[in-house]
Amino acid sequence: MVRPNRVYRTLLWAYPAEFRQEYGGQMEIALRSRLEGANGSRERIRAWVEILWDLVVSAIREHLDILGRDVRHGLRSLKRSPSFAAVAIAALAAGIGVNTAIFSVVYGVLLKPLPYPNPDRIVMLTESVPRRSLRAVLGPDFAAWREQSRIMTKLAVCNESTHILGSPAGSQTIRTAVVTRELFSLLGASVLMGREFTDADARPGGPDVAVLGHASWQARFGGDPNIVGRTITLNAKSFQLVGVLRPGFSFPSRTEVWIASREDYAAQRTQTRIAIAHVIGRMRERAGLKDAEAELTAIAASEWDRPDVIGGYRNMVKGLRVKATPLTEAIAGGSRQQLLIFFAAVALVLVIACVNVANLLVARAATRGREVAIRLALGASRARLTRQVLTESLLLAGIGSALGIGVAYVVLRALLTLGGSSFPRAEEIGIDWMA
Repeated sequence: MVRPNRVYRTLLWAYPAEFRQEYGGQMEIALRSRLEGANGSRERIRAWVEILWDLVVSAIREHLDILGRDVRHGLRSLKRSPSFAAVAIAALAAGIGVNTAIFSVVYGVLLKPLPYPNPDRIVMLTESVPRRSLRAVLGPDFAAWREQSRIMTKLAVCNESTHILGSPAGSQTIRTAVVTRELFSLLGASVLMGREFTDADARPGGPDVAVLGHASWQARFGGDPNIVGRTITLNAKSFQLVGVLRPGFSFPSRTEVWIASREDYAAQRTQTRIAIAHVIGRMRERAGLKDAEAELTAIAASEWDRPDVIGGYRNMVKGLRVKATPLTEAIAGGSRQQLLIFFAAVALVLVIACVNVANLLVARAATRGREVAIRLALGASRARLTRQVLTESLLLAGIGSALGIGVAYVVLRALLTLGGSSFPRAEEIGIDWMA
């Protein structure tokens, strides 16, 4: 059977070494006295509970007390070497701040999941023919895919544009998108007021309709609760507002108004005009990119072989291939490689800053030999001195990190102000504490 004194002696290791060496023997005597005064098993259990609780509380208190003394000593030590402290803290703050800002951009553009349901299944579709890349999709192919595809559960056209919004206060250029009705359901968007687009909105002869973004509704129309049904002017053409989207949706980036497309894509194979469409789609679960590309390529090839297709079109699309790109990569575009190279360069700067701070600490340690010798002669243990040095290093790191957060906010704000329009998903970039 394990003796109580042996158990308690083991538990005393929870205390700092100095405290244990000075008071450990007295605490063991107090333990024996406390247990000898307990009559019966119930009182002994109660005594042990009280002893263990007191041990936990007092051990934490002692560690915090020593930590407080170490921190105060470290602050006094740094105060005695202001040049060293200023250089080290400035190097850490600059390195941490710039890296945090650049990583926030990289995370917001490349790593942060898109704010749509199951974003990994959403793809951007493009077509290409030998020696020619369309970087979009021929309208008739979109119509055929929408009718025949088994891998794509939803497909939508989303053509970015700009329009001049007319108002009594003056005309303003805004970002718009001409879309098919499937876009909002594909991306999980819903309306706050009014309705989404319907099949009737795409039929020729009806009124031109549009859906307004929440931010634009607040900023440009003062959050007018009676906005649905009103008419706005875009490029001197009237559009009836049929709905206002809920907050948080903005695809493509910074779009303010979505216009219902009236293109009859299916009929264009037999017409002299073919529209070019930017198409996104949602794949079925467990479907792969190669599977989607093969199916859509086969559907497009079979459609262009129909006898009613204009002969010139048939020759133009020989060798047509479809490319499916995850939407995150498609949005990032050519900025992906540039951002990664920039981040690697800035990370190297942080490494250099850390090496410089380490060299400063080594140089400072060499000048403190006399101080260390005196403290050892007075009875300080090597472990105690090591903990003191670590505390000073953590103080430098903590102060540098705190200032680095401020630097990160300033640098990030400057990046978004000067080049925000060039960053994809700029509205989603920010310092994310959960990243």
